[in-house]
Amino acid sequence: MINRTVKFIENPLPYAKKEAKELQKQDETTQQLVKLELKHEENHSMEEGEINERTEVNPCEDDEYELSNSQIQTSQHRRSERKTKGIPPERFVFFANPERIKEPKSWNDVLKMENPYEKQKWIESTKEEMKSLQKNETWKLVTPPLEKKVIGCRWTFKAKYDSKGNIERYKARLVAQGFSQKFGTDYDETFAPVVTYTTIRTFLAAAAYKNLNVTHVDIKTAFLHGNLEDEVYMSQPEGYIEAGQEQKVCKLNKAIYGLKQAARAWHLKIGESLIKYGFEQSKADPCLFTFVNNGNPMYIIVYVDDLLIAGKDEDIRKIIKELEEEYELKNLGEVNYYLGINIERTKEGNFALNQKNKIEEIVEKFNLKEEKPTNIPMDPNYLKQEGEDDLLPNNTQYRKAVGALLYIATVSRPDIAVAVNILSRRNEKPRERDWNAVKRIIRYLKTTAELKLIINMDKEPILTAFCDADWANDKSDRKSTSGSVFKLGNCTIQWMSKRQNCVALSSTEAEYVSAANTAQVVVWLINLTKDLDLPQSLPVTIYEDNQSCIKLSQSDKHHSRTKHIDVKFHHIRHLRETGMIELEYCQSKEMTADILTKPLPRPAFEHHRTNLQLKTVSYSQNK
Repeated sequence: MINRTVKFIENPLPYAKKEAKELQKQDETTQQLVKLELKHEENHSMEEGEINERTEVNPCEDDEYELSNSQIQTSQHRRSERKTKGIPPERFVFFANPERIKEPKSWNDVLKMENPYEKQKWIESTKEEMKSLQKNETWKLVTPPLEKKVIGCRWTFKAKYDSKGNIERYKARLVAQGFSQKFGTDYDETFAPVVTYTTIRTFLAAAAYKNLNVTHVDIKTAFLHGNLEDEVYMSQPEGYIEAGQEQKVCKLNKAIYGLKQAARAWHLKIGESLIKYGFEQSKADPCLFTFVNNGNPMYIIVYVDDLLIAGKDEDIRKIIKELEEEYELKNLGEVNYYLGINIERTKEGNFALNQKNKIEEIVEKFNLKEEKPTNIPMDPNYLKQEGEDDLLPNNTQYRKAVGALLYIATVSRPDIAVAVNILSRRNEKPRERDWNAVKRIIRYLKTTAELKLIINMDKEPILTAFCDADWANDKSDRKSTSGSVFKLGNCTIQWMSKRQNCVALSSTEAEYVSAANTAQVVVWLINLTKDLDLPQSLPVTIYEDNQSCIKLSQSDKHHSRTKHIDVKFHHIRHLRETGMIELEYCQSKEMTADILTKPLPRPAFEHHRTNLQLKTVSYSQNK
């Protein structure tokens, strides 16, 4: 039965009909109870994990109210108040004090400190640093030559805290004033490579395929081990000037923090050590080192002082022991966090890469915790709705946000790459709609923070690539956007979303430029996988969804619509003729690289995102 005669009763809630005096009296009673119990708690601290009790007051007990001219018993409403209401957790006290303890800015600040305990701790930290410098024979005292410039040095101090806000240690570091060095006199070369994220992903793919363990090692005071090729003189550190040798200076034997060439000296040093142990340095990436011991492969990648070692347990223990004889290091065990990347591993040996903590930092930084979720990072019509709304008064926050998103897109989230690419073009003069689009990407990351890039070697490690282009869709300059995806078996090991430098006159030309750029990277990946003992059967397949582009790569005939194409893009023809690559047709709906060329509607976006191996999985059991 459906009653179509409905009356809405809008009488006040029972609690609202209470007299003010009675309510005030009950509130005062409640507050007194809370104060009494808080006072009691000060003398009896609760055990960790104990549930906070509540003081309950029922303002509606035994009262009756008239509804629709009939007497009924009202439901009893509970009113609860926490005993600790208004009192922040104890851990917040630490974060509420941004200064924590006062860190000295110089050696003189240490000497002037009034707190004798802290003063002693800072002095002890400088003694520890000096002990490390002397152990490494970092310098020797000499009479300064007249023709050489003597650079200065200074102490830097930092208090290290644990997760609870307690001081873990007092850290001092002696830093050379490298800004006073002159090129050609005090140094020549400063370049020091770091491992690429593509190499890291390929390294993990090789470890998964060969079922190798991966261990994380940190070299302590790494820069102090680098040998100097240049003649550098530095003044003696404050507080440690040798008595009777005040006129002498330090002739540096080893690199020291702050020198222009310190990073390069360390990279050369660690490279020499690994080669001495039998490793070979990769030609494709100078931060990758490989070694084969009785048929068992071992790989090491170097990012400054952070090393990842992949191999059998026995081989890993052996190389760590050899490194310990030369360096002071910390064995962090099986890798779970590296360069801002959370790395999980299943019992099957697969890896999952995630940056949830970094995403949360970005959300917090730009105050978007309470914003509504979204399932795609950018409106599919964004480029078609170019407006003339107001410019942002200041582009600082915009640039910071784009930079943070670019880092996430480069490391583990190819699904936001094209959106970040488009918005980075507006860094100089962003508008309100651009800022809203940036915030939408952050909201999308917050919504999908659990997504992980899966390194799953269920298939043979065969290298393939997908390339696509969005022709002249950006109305601001009519330049096309290239997109490329590179896979090793099932794993996505690299991706690119890049605006083309030229204005393509046809979709064929735009696709041809994209294919040529993709082929360049394929050649490098062939060499990289070879160094990781994953040789490829040539030719490597590049999937393309434009038939005219494929025909153009197979013919050297000149046509009126293509004869103007720059010669550098015809390099793809040479690679095809020499058997390095082969273009193969792929239907547009299966073109994974489409997600890297333009904003897509949700169904297509989620389909290609899955093909990129971005999935929500739970790895509760490690290998």
